[in-house]
Amino acid sequence: MVIDNLKTDLPGVIGDYLNHHRPKSVLCFPLVDRGNLAGILYLENPSTNGVFSRERLLVLNFLSSQGAIALENARLYHQVQQTLAELQQAQLQLVQSEKMSALGNLVAGVAHEINNPIGCIVGNIGATQDYINDLLNPIDLYGKKFPEAGAEIEDELEAIDLDYLRQDLPKLIKAMKDGGERIKSISKSLRTFSRADSDAKQTFNIHEGIDSTLLILRHRLKANNQRPEIQVVAEYGNIP
Repeated sequence: MVIDNLKTDLPGVIGDYLNHHRPKSVLCFPLVDRGNLAGILYLENPSTNGVFSRERLLVLNFLSSQGAIALENARLYHQVQQTLAELQQAQLQLVQSEKMSALGNLVAGVAHEINNPIGCIVGNIGATQDYINDLLNPIDLYGKKFPEAGAEIEDELEAIDLDYLRQDLPKLIKAMKDGGERIKSISKSLRTFSRADSDAKQTFNIHEGIDSTLLILRHRLKANNQRPEIQVVAEYGNIP
């Protein structure tokens, strides 16, 4: 479409922009590539009319076909770049997913391996306490029956400090039991955190997930040189 001196029979073409700037020559030219509209070329000359002659239109027609091809190539290049970026992002997510899956399996395996020996230790602490009591009872009975045990036995009892041993041994066993129970809690938290024991969707208690995460990261809550202690306040229950 060519307009000279803002004169045209086409309705609605002369709008506010043309009335304001009042160019002498106007050209609106479609950029077509293989029958598809790729864009529109708009040219104007503010001071001379009749600029867009038939000869110049032939040149612009040739140039416009090249411009349409260039625009289509640019669009395709942008699409390829966008697709490549999406593929790279998907690949990165896939790698991260595989790493997290492998980490989850590793954590679940470690938790399982820890749980078995710790269960054995914790389960035998009670029997160990009973055996110790069985050993101490004959010593007490022997002390009552033979108050004069002899110098050698007296020296041995003094060397092992039997009274201190009798007081400290239950504390030692209790500490071992508490440590074993804590390791069992950590093992359970690792299994809860990894959720590697099933590939199917299942009902999950989010409180257990929060508790297990906090238990695993408990050492990060302690104070250090950079920050004070982080206190966790829970309304729904007790956090180990």
